[in-house]
Amino acid sequence: MQIDIRSETPEDAEAIAELHALAFDKEPAIPALVALHRQRGAFDPELSLVAVREGRAVGHVLFFPRLLHVGGQAVRAVVLSPLAVHPDEQRQGIGARLVREGHRRAGAKGYAASLVLGHPGYYPRFGYVPRMYGTSGLVLDGEAQQERLLEERPVRQADAELLERMWSSWFAEASLAFRPEQTLLDWIAPSPAVRSVLLEERGEAIAYLRYRPAEPHAPILFLSKSREATEAALAHVSALTRQAGVREPIRLPLPPGTERAREWMPVPVRESVAPWEAAMLLVLDEACSPVRTYVEEAGTQRPIGTIVWPVEFDSL
Repeated sequence: MQIDIRSETPEDAEAIAELHALAFDKEPAIPALVALHRQRGAFDPELSLVAVREGRAVGHVLFFPRLLHVGGQAVRAVVLSPLAVHPDEQRQGIGARLVREGHRRAGAKGYAASLVLGHPGYYPRFGYVPRMYGTSGLVLDGEAQQERLLEERPVRQADAELLERMWSSWFAEASLAFRPEQTLLDWIAPSPAVRSVLLEERGEAIAYLRYRPAEPHAPILFLSKSREATEAALAHVSALTRQAGVREPIRLPLPPGTERAREWMPVPVRESVAPWEAAMLLVLDEACSPVRTYVEEAGTQRPIGTIVWPVEFDSL
Protein backbone atom coordinates (compact mmCIF):
# COMPACT_ATOMS: atom_id res chain seq x y z
CA MET A 1 0.00 0.00 0.00
CA GLN A 2 1.18 3.50 -0.82
CA ILE A 3 2.96 5.66 1.75
CA ASP A 4 2.57 9.42 1.42
CA ILE A 5 4.99 11.89 3.02
CA ARG A 6 3.56 15.30 3.90
CA SER A 7 3.97 18.20 6.32
CA GLU A 8 2.28 17.84 9.68
CA THR A 9 -0.97 19.67 10.38
CA PRO A 10 -2.42 20.69 13.77
CA GLU A 11 -4.75 17.69 13.55
CA ASP A 12 -1.71 15.34 13.51
CA ALA A 13 -0.44 16.31 16.97
CA GLU A 14 -2.10 13.48 18.90
CA ALA A 15 -1.20 10.81 16.34
CA ILE A 16 2.42 12.00 16.28
CA ALA A 17 2.61 11.88 20.08
CA GLU A 18 1.21 8.35 20.06
CA LEU A 19 3.73 7.26 17.42
CA HIS A 20 6.65 8.42 19.56
CA ALA A 21 5.13 6.89 22.69
CA LEU A 22 4.94 3.53 20.92
CA ALA A 23 8.35 3.73 19.27
CA PHE A 24 10.12 5.03 22.40
CA ASP A 25 8.26 3.11 25.08
CA LYS A 26 11.27 3.39 27.41
CA GLU A 27 11.63 7.14 26.84
CA PRO A 28 8.23 8.65 27.73
CA ALA A 29 9.52 12.23 27.41
CA ILE A 30 9.95 12.01 23.63
CA PRO A 31 6.35 13.06 22.78
CA ALA A 32 6.81 16.11 25.00
CA LEU A 33 10.00 16.98 23.11
CA VAL A 34 8.01 17.45 19.90
CA ALA A 35 5.36 19.51 21.70
CA LEU A 36 8.01 21.77 23.23
CA HIS A 37 9.53 22.43 19.81
CA ARG A 38 6.13 23.39 18.41
CA GLN A 39 5.88 26.35 20.79
CA ARG A 40 9.09 27.89 19.48
CA GLY A 41 9.10 30.57 16.81
CA ALA A 42 11.62 28.65 14.70
CA PHE A 43 9.33 25.61 14.40
CA ASP A 44 8.51 24.90 10.75
CA PRO A 45 5.65 22.43 10.07
CA GLU A 46 7.15 21.79 6.63
CA LEU A 47 10.14 20.23 8.43
CA SER A 48 7.88 18.10 10.64
CA LEU A 49 7.08 15.26 8.27
CA VAL A 50 4.41 12.61 8.61
CA ALA A 51 4.29 9.30 6.75
CA VAL A 52 0.69 8.34 6.07
CA ARG A 53 -0.78 5.03 4.93
CA GLU A 54 -4.52 4.97 4.12
CA GLY A 55 -5.11 8.10 6.20
CA ARG A 56 -3.22 6.78 9.23
CA ALA A 57 0.05 8.28 10.49
CA VAL A 58 2.69 5.54 10.57
CA GLY A 59 5.87 7.59 10.84
CA HIS A 60 7.17 11.02 11.83
CA VAL A 61 10.42 12.95 11.81
CA LEU A 62 11.18 16.43 13.08
CA PHE A 63 13.94 18.66 11.77
CA PHE A 64 14.16 21.63 14.12
CA PRO A 65 16.00 24.79 12.97
CA ARG A 66 18.90 25.97 15.11
CA LEU A 67 21.67 28.49 14.63
CA LEU A 68 25.14 26.96 14.69
CA HIS A 69 28.35 28.73 15.61
CA VAL A 70 30.97 27.21 13.30
CA GLY A 71 34.50 28.56 13.24
CA GLY A 72 33.32 31.98 14.36
CA GLN A 73 30.46 32.19 11.86
CA ALA A 74 26.70 31.80 12.29
CA VAL A 75 25.29 28.99 10.15
CA ARG A 76 21.65 27.94 9.73
CA ALA A 77 21.22 24.27 10.58
CA VAL A 78 18.62 21.72 11.62
CA VAL A 79 18.57 19.05 14.31
CA LEU A 80 17.06 15.69 13.38
CA SER A 81 15.15 14.61 16.47
CA PRO A 82 13.07 12.61 16.92
CA LEU A 83 12.39 9.98 14.24
CA ALA A 84 9.75 7.32 14.84
CA VAL A 85 7.96 4.64 12.83
CA HIS A 86 5.04 2.63 14.20
CA PRO A 87 6.35 -0.73 15.50
CA ASP A 88 4.07 -2.61 13.08
CA GLU A 89 5.43 -0.65 10.11
CA GLN A 90 9.17 -0.77 10.76
CA ARG A 91 11.82 -2.20 8.42
CA GLN A 92 9.90 -1.12 5.33
CA GLY A 93 11.99 1.95 4.47
CA ILE A 94 9.52 4.46 5.91
CA GLY A 95 12.10 6.05 8.21
CA ALA A 96 14.57 6.40 5.34
CA ARG A 97 11.98 8.13 3.17
CA LEU A 98 11.18 10.56 5.97
CA VAL A 99 14.84 11.38 6.54
CA ARG A 100 15.64 11.88 2.86
CA GLU A 101 12.60 14.08 2.28
CA GLY A 102 13.52 16.12 5.36
CA HIS A 103 17.03 16.62 4.01
CA ARG A 104 15.66 17.71 0.65
CA ARG A 105 13.32 20.25 2.21
CA ALA A 106 15.91 21.59 4.65
CA GLY A 107 18.45 22.02 1.88
CA ALA A 108 15.90 23.81 -0.30
CA LYS A 109 15.18 26.19 2.58
CA GLY A 110 18.86 27.13 2.83
CA TYR A 111 19.96 25.13 5.85
CA ALA A 112 23.62 24.20 5.58
CA ALA A 113 23.88 21.28 8.00
CA SER A 114 21.93 18.69 9.96
CA LEU A 115 22.95 17.26 13.33
CA VAL A 116 21.77 14.04 14.90
CA LEU A 117 22.64 12.07 18.01
CA GLY A 118 21.61 8.62 16.91
CA HIS A 119 22.49 5.07 15.95
CA PRO A 120 25.89 5.00 14.19
CA GLY A 121 24.79 1.92 12.27
CA TYR A 122 21.84 3.73 10.69
CA TYR A 123 22.45 7.40 9.94
CA PRO A 124 25.77 7.21 8.02
CA ARG A 125 23.84 5.73 5.08
CA PHE A 126 22.36 9.20 4.60
CA GLY A 127 25.77 10.87 4.62
CA TYR A 128 26.09 11.66 8.32
CA VAL A 129 29.67 11.70 9.57
CA PRO A 130 30.21 10.27 13.09
CA ARG A 131 32.49 11.60 15.85
CA MET A 132 31.74 15.22 15.03
CA TYR A 133 31.17 16.17 18.68
CA GLY A 134 30.79 14.45 22.04
CA THR A 135 32.37 15.14 25.41
CA SER A 136 34.15 18.48 25.27
CA GLY A 137 34.73 20.53 28.38
CA LEU A 138 36.82 21.39 31.40
CA VAL A 139 37.36 19.43 34.60
CA LEU A 140 38.58 21.23 37.69
CA ASP A 141 41.74 19.56 38.93
CA GLY A 142 41.49 21.26 42.29
CA GLU A 143 38.64 22.34 44.50
CA ALA A 144 37.16 25.81 44.31
CA GLN A 145 39.05 28.12 46.64
CA GLN A 146 35.91 28.61 48.68
CA GLU A 147 32.35 27.36 49.05
CA ARG A 148 29.80 30.12 49.13
CA LEU A 149 26.19 30.09 48.03
CA LEU A 150 25.05 33.00 45.89
CA GLU A 151 21.51 34.21 45.34
CA GLU A 152 19.70 32.27 42.60
CA ARG A 153 16.91 34.03 40.73
CA PRO A 154 14.81 33.26 37.64
CA VAL A 155 15.91 34.40 34.21
CA ARG A 156 14.13 37.54 32.98
CA GLN A 157 13.64 39.04 29.55
CA ALA A 158 15.90 41.93 30.52
CA ASP A 159 18.78 39.46 31.00
CA ALA A 160 18.99 38.63 27.28
CA GLU A 161 21.83 41.02 26.48
CA LEU A 162 23.91 39.89 29.47
CA LEU A 163 23.35 36.23 28.62
CA GLU A 164 24.38 36.75 25.02
CA ARG A 165 27.50 38.62 26.14
CA MET A 166 28.48 35.88 28.60
CA TRP A 167 27.87 33.16 26.02
CA SER A 168 30.01 34.97 23.46
CA SER A 169 32.80 35.44 26.00
CA TRP A 170 33.08 31.69 26.54
CA PHE A 171 32.05 30.26 23.16
CA ALA A 172 33.49 32.73 20.62
CA GLU A 173 36.46 30.41 20.02
CA ALA A 174 34.40 27.19 19.96
CA SER A 175 34.86 25.25 16.74
CA LEU A 176 31.19 24.15 16.83
CA ALA A 177 28.35 25.09 19.17
CA PHE A 178 24.65 25.85 19.23
CA ARG A 179 24.22 29.61 19.36
CA PRO A 180 21.33 30.61 21.68
CA GLU A 181 18.90 33.22 20.48
CA GLN A 182 17.94 36.32 22.42
CA THR A 183 14.64 34.81 23.51
CA LEU A 184 13.61 33.97 27.04
CA LEU A 185 12.71 30.38 26.15
CA ASP A 186 16.28 29.60 25.07
CA TRP A 187 17.40 30.08 28.67
CA ILE A 188 14.58 28.54 30.72
CA ALA A 189 14.59 24.78 31.18
CA PRO A 190 11.06 23.37 30.78
CA SER A 191 11.93 20.28 32.81
CA PRO A 192 11.01 20.49 36.52
CA ALA A 193 14.15 18.43 37.20
CA VAL A 194 16.41 21.22 35.94
CA ARG A 195 17.10 24.65 37.40
CA SER A 196 18.01 27.53 35.08
CA VAL A 197 18.99 30.60 37.09
CA LEU A 198 21.00 33.79 37.21
CA LEU A 199 23.47 33.98 40.08
CA GLU A 200 23.59 37.30 41.88
CA GLU A 201 26.24 38.79 44.13
CA ARG A 202 25.27 41.91 46.06
CA GLY A 203 22.26 42.35 43.78
CA GLU A 204 24.24 42.09 40.53
CA ALA A 205 23.79 39.23 38.06
CA ILE A 206 27.22 37.73 37.47
CA ALA A 207 26.65 34.21 36.11
CA TYR A 208 24.13 31.80 34.60
CA LEU A 209 23.67 28.20 35.69
CA ARG A 210 21.55 25.40 34.23
CA TYR A 211 21.81 22.27 36.31
CA ARG A 212 20.13 19.26 37.87
CA PRO A 213 20.08 19.64 41.67
CA ALA A 214 21.14 16.00 42.07
CA GLU A 215 24.19 16.62 39.83
CA PRO A 216 25.35 20.19 40.55
CA HIS A 217 28.98 19.25 39.84
CA ALA A 218 28.13 18.80 36.14
CA PRO A 219 26.09 21.81 35.01
CA ILE A 220 24.31 21.57 31.68
CA LEU A 221 25.48 25.13 31.01
CA PHE A 222 27.75 27.45 32.99
CA LEU A 223 28.43 31.07 32.01
CA SER A 224 30.05 33.97 33.83
CA LYS A 225 30.86 37.61 33.06
CA SER A 226 34.42 37.95 34.41
CA ARG A 227 37.23 36.12 36.16
CA GLU A 228 35.93 37.28 39.53
CA ALA A 229 32.43 36.15 38.60
CA THR A 230 33.79 32.76 37.53
CA GLU A 231 35.44 32.30 40.91
CA ALA A 232 32.26 33.25 42.77
CA ALA A 233 30.06 31.03 40.56
CA LEU A 234 32.40 28.08 41.05
CA ALA A 235 32.24 28.61 44.81
CA HIS A 236 28.45 28.36 44.46
CA VAL A 237 28.70 25.16 42.40
CA SER A 238 31.14 23.72 44.92
CA ALA A 239 28.77 24.48 47.80
CA LEU A 240 25.85 22.88 45.92
CA THR A 241 27.98 19.84 45.20
CA ARG A 242 28.83 19.35 48.86
CA GLN A 243 25.17 19.83 49.85
CA ALA A 244 24.14 17.14 47.34
CA GLY A 245 26.68 14.72 48.80
CA VAL A 246 28.47 14.36 45.47
CA ARG A 247 32.15 13.43 45.56
CA GLU A 248 33.06 14.13 41.95
CA PRO A 249 35.17 16.87 40.36
CA ILE A 250 33.35 19.84 38.87
CA ARG A 251 32.86 19.44 35.11
CA LEU A 252 32.02 22.44 32.96
CA PRO A 253 30.70 22.23 29.38
CA LEU A 254 32.97 25.02 28.16
CA PRO A 255 35.24 24.95 25.09
CA PRO A 256 38.74 23.78 26.04
CA GLY A 257 41.88 25.60 24.99
CA THR A 258 40.32 29.05 24.69
CA GLU A 259 41.59 32.37 25.97
CA ARG A 260 38.74 32.49 28.50
CA ALA A 261 39.57 29.03 29.81
CA ARG A 262 43.17 30.10 30.32
CA GLU A 263 42.48 33.50 31.87
CA TRP A 264 39.23 33.17 33.83
CA MET A 265 39.62 29.84 35.60
CA PRO A 266 40.76 30.47 39.21
CA VAL A 267 41.97 26.87 39.69
CA PRO A 268 43.86 24.44 37.43
CA VAL A 269 41.69 22.61 34.90
CA ARG A 270 42.24 19.78 32.49
CA GLU A 271 40.56 19.22 29.16
CA SER A 272 38.05 16.41 28.78
CA VAL A 273 37.52 15.60 25.10
CA ALA A 274 36.08 12.40 23.63
CA PRO A 275 34.14 12.27 20.35
CA TRP A 276 31.13 9.95 20.19
CA GLU A 277 30.29 7.59 17.35
CA ALA A 278 26.64 8.60 17.74
CA ALA A 279 27.40 12.33 17.41
CA MET A 280 26.92 12.98 13.72
CA LEU A 281 26.76 15.86 11.27
CA LEU A 282 25.65 16.03 7.65
CA VAL A 283 26.61 18.76 5.19
CA LEU A 284 23.46 19.88 3.37
CA ASP A 285 25.11 22.74 1.47
CA GLU A 286 28.54 21.93 0.06
CA ALA A 287 29.00 25.63 -0.71
CA CYS A 288 29.03 26.40 3.03
CA SER A 289 32.77 26.33 3.64
CA PRO A 290 32.65 26.68 7.47
CA VAL A 291 30.62 23.46 7.82
CA ARG A 292 32.48 21.58 5.10
CA THR A 293 35.85 22.52 6.60
CA TYR A 294 34.72 21.58 10.09
CA VAL A 295 33.70 18.09 8.95
CA GLU A 296 37.06 17.64 7.21
CA GLU A 297 39.15 18.81 10.18
CA ALA A 298 37.20 18.01 13.37
CA GLY A 299 39.19 15.87 15.76
CA THR A 300 42.41 16.17 13.77
CA GLN A 301 43.30 19.71 12.69
CA ARG A 302 40.81 21.37 14.99
CA PRO A 303 39.07 20.34 18.24
CA ILE A 304 35.58 18.90 18.18
CA GLY A 305 32.81 21.28 19.13
CA THR A 306 31.26 21.81 22.53
CA ILE A 307 27.60 20.98 22.00
CA VAL A 308 25.20 22.08 24.73
CA TRP A 309 21.79 20.79 23.71
CA PRO A 310 18.89 23.27 23.76
CA VAL A 311 16.65 23.39 26.82
CA GLU A 312 13.96 21.26 25.14
CA PHE A 313 16.27 18.24 25.49
CA ASP A 314 16.71 18.66 29.26
CA SER A 315 13.72 16.42 29.96
CA LEU A 316 15.29 13.43 28.19
